[in-house]
Amino acid sequence: RMTIPVEKAHSVTYVVADFALKLDSMELAERYKRVEEATRIRDSLLTAMNLAAESAVLRGVAIDSDALSALIRDLLSKDYAGIRDVMFVSLYKHDVVRL
Repeated sequence: RMTIPVEKAHSVTYVVADFALKLDSMELAERYKRVEEATRIRDSLLTAMNLAAESAVLRGVAIDSDALSALIRDLLSKDYAGIRDVMFVSLYKHDVVRL
């Protein structure tokens, strides 16, 4: 689970996401389950979410989960072979008004 702040002019939106990856094979799943690989993928997911926070994907009234999934998949695919899809187990946001 990750929580990403999205800074806006009059508010901060906190986006909370739980991820699942669809992979090409069970062998890749076993490889990516290893602590070192899982940690690298987690860090890459965090980087991708921070990039998304700076783009229109997370700045709108509603989150476009398909666009966010595609963005993250494309970013992860550069470094990790066999990632077919990024899915959200849960995805929600909470707006906090700045005073």
